[in-house]
Amino acid sequence: MIGPVRQEMAEYLKTVTFFVKPDQLSILMHGAVHHAHPDDLIPIIAPFGSGCGQLLPVFANLEKAQAVIGSTDIAMRGLLSPDCLAFTVTVSNLDRLLSLDKENSFLGKPFLKNLKAARGSK
Repeated sequence: MIGPVRQEMAEYLKTVTFFVKPDQLSILMHGAVHHAHPDDLIPIIAPFGSGCGQLLPVFANLEKAQAVIGSTDIAMRGLLSPDCLAFTVTVSNLDRLLSLDKENSFLGKPFLKNLKAARGSK
């Protein structure tokens, strides 16, 4: 089933997909590799496939922290805004993203502040 995350259904959650702009994708990608270890699976993959095919079956192990860049299939691109891509993460990768320390991780470093300034946002 595909739908919004609901706390009462969290035990059934397999993956979470973010539909994002390129700058947001960059931030999520940085977050996905932030806690990665050399012996982990490759943190981010970008296999080609249909949109729905990249939400679950491309993950080697749903228990491991991993992410997929998606929405690259030209058959579905017309259904999305031109600056929209998908970033699908396993639950363990979502947990890593949610555990990022806003002050001591890359979130508190000048890179993100500079990006926001370049885009005219705060």
